[in-house]
Amino acid sequence: MRVAAQKAKRRVSRTKTFPAPRRGWIANENLASSKPEGSRLLQNWFPTPTGCRARGGSEKYGTAEVDEPVTSMATYETGNSSEFFATTATDLYPFTTVVDPDVAPAALVTGLTGGDWSWQQITNTAGAAFLLGVNGADNGLIYDGTTWFPLFDKALYRLNFDGQTVNFTTGTVTGGTSGATGTIFRVFDSGATGYLWLTDIVGTFQNNEALTGAPGAAVVDGTILQLTAAITGVDVSDLSYLALHASRIWAVKKDTLDAYYLSTLSVGGAATKFPLGGVFKRGGSLLFIAEWSLDEGNGLSASLAFVSTKGEVAIYGGLDPSDAATWSLRGVYRIGLPLGKDAWIKAGGDLVIATDIGMVPLSQAVSRDYAALSAAAVSNPIEDEWSQAVATRTARPWVCEAWPTKQMLLVAIPPGDNDPAGMFVANMLTGAWTFYTAWDGTCLQLFGDRMFFGTDVGTVVEAEVTGSDQGMPYVLVNVPLFDDLKGPAALKTLTLARQVYRAPVEANPLMSGQFDFEVMLPPSPDASGAVGGSVWGAAIWGTSTWGAPAAKRTFQKWQSINGSGYACAAASQFTIGGISAPQIEMIRTDVMYEMGDAVS
Repeated sequence: MRVAAQKAKRRVSRTKTFPAPRRGWIANENLASSKPEGSRLLQNWFPTPTGCRARGGSEKYGTAEVDEPVTSMATYETGNSSEFFATTATDLYPFTTVVDPDVAPAALVTGLTGGDWSWQQITNTAGAAFLLGVNGADNGLIYDGTTWFPLFDKALYRLNFDGQTVNFTTGTVTGGTSGATGTIFRVFDSGATGYLWLTDIVGTFQNNEALTGAPGAAVVDGTILQLTAAITGVDVSDLSYLALHASRIWAVKKDTLDAYYLSTLSVGGAATKFPLGGVFKRGGSLLFIAEWSLDEGNGLSASLAFVSTKGEVAIYGGLDPSDAATWSLRGVYRIGLPLGKDAWIKAGGDLVIATDIGMVPLSQAVSRDYAALSAAAVSNPIEDEWSQAVATRTARPWVCEAWPTKQMLLVAIPPGDNDPAGMFVANMLTGAWTFYTAWDGTCLQLFGDRMFFGTDVGTVVEAEVTGSDQGMPYVLVNVPLFDDLKGPAALKTLTLARQVYRAPVEANPLMSGQFDFEVMLPPSPDASGAVGGSVWGAAIWGTSTWGAPAAKRTFQKWQSINGSGYACAAASQFTIGGISAPQIEMIRTDVMYEMGDAVS
């Protein structure tokens, strides 16, 4: 019996929408059954509660020392005044106001031998604010809002002089009438006048008495002034970290399990040893100390966390470590190996610490077994990428900083053998992650409401400004999580795709098909046009507002793409290289495809 040949089935074009990845970069879900609103690869987009926005660029703010890494940054805040400083391995520079970003300002402190500074500000009993720093190699530093002074085991004094006939150098000076003596620490010579920094004062110098020795000659001008108090009980050059708890400075002695503390509201005096060798079972040394607040049911209770290099945290409750009745050990917990002394942030009262198993909240370490901490880490969505970075990016310690007004967490990671430097970035409100390329941060610092990062080439760079990375374009990349389009065994052929986005003017996205869980992006497109604020020449005289952002419009242009696979995604790439920060908001990605038979 003859049967009529069946007509070939007509292929019907279908569409699929990939919503903007507000869940961010996902690297911890089953590739074959992933949830929507996530990305297989997300670069230079910042996930928001409603979608994603293009990140701003970065701009050189200042230069400390060419080709010498910026090792730390610090701010000094008092009243309405704010000051900004940066260090290299040998010098400390002012960066509050920069005249020329390509020219280093005059160093405020020189001759240092270590750059790994830890900074802490405190206000003393007289209401004066001081910024203290230690680096585990040099004398400490202390700033009073005007001058930087050394901080060590001797009190420092200032003695003015005039009528100088022979210049002072080093050694001991003596008052001709009083017989008082002092050892010269530093000479500030202005010709016939000047002043000395002295230590080891014996007796009382008198105004207008002759001052001789070392081997100079001059006349005392006024009375001696104490500049700093001595810190005794520990060599300040051995201290590597500073923290503040209950108005008291705490310090870590480098490469030991010993902490030290000063009296409350004090920047000098006797440092009391607080040994922790009998507390930590896994050995190692103390890395950092931080205040932590735990809700005990009747409100937050401030505690102090001591974190070791072996990933143990000892929690002490109380205010006064010398009072055994109120100061006690609450417990010792494991968190994973910390990735740096500055690789943590405060989130409310909690501490969130970057470790080899993820970004772990201390509150979770207290309540969970160590084996379950990885799943509770805030970095869990990018668990695989985090683990790979921990294994390969070991050139320097990691650094973290929170940017509250932008709801942003930045984790600066060093380059690897085959991986360029960059930063893991998270939305602190939603927990969604992304990756910022080309931001090579040796350290991070928030100054006012502006974020800065130091670099290996001696510059300080401001983040989220302009539409380029120090004059170089950067690329926004989004590859949605792959989808089998409800036909895992059927071959799909992609034909068209479009990126739906909002921006002041049309940009230049490049769409491409990605298949079967492999990401192979084409070369990035040319830089988009003015996708930031108002466009020069397009405003209306007398109507438009200078500097005001242009209204956003929705763009959704189809592009031809090709390729076939069983699981598909439509990738988009925007190249950003303008003057102003881009104002692009991703809405969704649409793709048109044809599906083969049930099995093909």
